[in-house]
Amino acid sequence: MNKILAIGLKDLRLIFRDPAALLLMLLAPYLITLGLGFVSGAFADDGESGIRDIPVMLINQDTGDLGGQLVQVFESDDLAELIEVVPAIAIPEGRDLVNEDEVVAMVIIPADFSGIMIPDPETGETVEGSQLEIYRSPASPISVSVVEAIVSQFMSQVDSGTTLVGVTIDQLVESGDFDVSTFQSVATDLVANQSESEPLINVNASSGAVDEEEDNFNILSVLAPGMALFFLMYTVTLGGSSILRERTEGTLDRMQTTPTTSGQILGGKVMGIFLTGIAQVGILVIGSSLMYGIQWGDWLGVIALIISAALAATSWGLLIAGAARTQEQVAGIGTAVMLVFGAISGTFTQINNSFINSLGAITPNQWALQGFTKLGLGQTFTDVLPNIGALWLMAAVVFTIAALLFRRKFSQ
Repeated sequence: MNKILAIGLKDLRLIFRDPAALLLMLLAPYLITLGLGFVSGAFADDGESGIRDIPVMLINQDTGDLGGQLVQVFESDDLAELIEVVPAIAIPEGRDLVNEDEVVAMVIIPADFSGIMIPDPETGETVEGSQLEIYRSPASPISVSVVEAIVSQFMSQVDSGTTLVGVTIDQLVESGDFDVSTFQSVATDLVANQSESEPLINVNASSGAVDEEEDNFNILSVLAPGMALFFLMYTVTLGGSSILRERTEGTLDRMQTTPTTSGQILGGKVMGIFLTGIAQVGILVIGSSLMYGIQWGDWLGVIALIISAALAATSWGLLIAGAARTQEQVAGIGTAVMLVFGAISGTFTQINNSFINSLGAITPNQWALQGFTKLGLGQTFTDVLPNIGALWLMAAVVFTIAALLFRRKFSQ
């Protein structure tokens, strides 16, 4: 393990001594984020974020109480500056407004929304029904992510209430005090009380003390991680290319003449790429906090996402290096993958095509960016665990494929 770490640290030092690499790894993301910040209004003289008054249409068809509670969340004073609730109209006309980007998103709450969230009085299980729909504008991916985060946190609270109802049913049945006739109203009250027990959405949460006038959602908290993750793919491709270069130059062969196994050598090279990725994103996160005043949120979640994103991206860098035959091929394929991943993950803009959008799930960019967005909106480490898990699963699968390719390559 000491040899693997030593090789990794050596590669890390070499990368940070390369001016051209530093230009693309660190300076370019900073400058692009800065430019996008000016375009978006994040550096406006009034100190307010460029994201405000997001037009959202709410179609509440629910005959119960939960749909009304979700509407109240969007109409609450806490979100008054962030969300502008547009008067509801017919769904087809509402979709037209979204397609024209006059409305960022239309939230359609189905008629049986409350019913499917309340457990069955006999089985204690919820029933299947219509799903809540968010019809979103392809031209406003950042604003859409804010709307989705609000709905997601509301649903998380409701799920907690549903679990509480199920436990309560079991306890009442065991005690013999369960009355089916009064179940519906009691269950609704339990779910409602649980969803109101704490704030349903906290947009202004931050990891440090800030002045109240500046405590607003900052669009740069989405733009900065997007750029960091985009250029992370360049970094891991550069690392994968170095493996082929050292093989061509005979460096790997000379290393094998020392008391070092081929597994330790390759492991050290992988460690170098991984450490470089962590260093790159970590520096960008810390630097953007100091330069742009970005509040990243729960730092435990931020650190976990940085490590997980670097691990998943490293696996893709190794896969590219394992599939390519020359350094030139690595550079070409790596650039293409970097651009494609940036496009389908929503880093630049969201494509209004469900198939292409679903392809974003194969990218570390999408999972990590969604996680950083959640943290920037005030959610915590536990809320980004699905994103972290997806990144580790991706890393395991892609690493396995890359290892097989490298085994075949080095056996030739």
